[in-house]
Amino acid sequence: MPEGERPAGPRIRVSTGGGANPAWSADGNTLFYNSPDDRPTSVKLKVVGDRIEAGEPKAMFALGGSSSYNGAIYSEPFGNGERFVVLRSTPSTGRDNRIDVLLNWRAGLN
Repeated sequence: MPEGERPAGPRIRVSTGGGANPAWSADGNTLFYNSPDDRPTSVKLKVVGDRIEAGEPKAMFALGGSSSYNGAIYSEPFGNGERFVVLRSTPSTGRDNRIDVLLNWRAGLN
């Protein structure tokens, strides 16, 4: 599908407060996303006739730290959501911002 084009069919609201980083479970029955309050959230979906019904969003666990909305936290489910990988940036410290300058580096090559 070309970028920016939406699939045909009705839109279904699955989040009551917004979300980021959506991912499907391996079986396609659950949608996971990160909520604005740093919690991976799951929503069960089921096909009923020719439509899809979304269950209630369920917060799973707290990620803690900075919000995924500023790029600091990202989570991804494995399989059907039994496990998650969570990537988290670490806060910078004074040492992280240090720049080392090596003088006379060519002398060290001999």
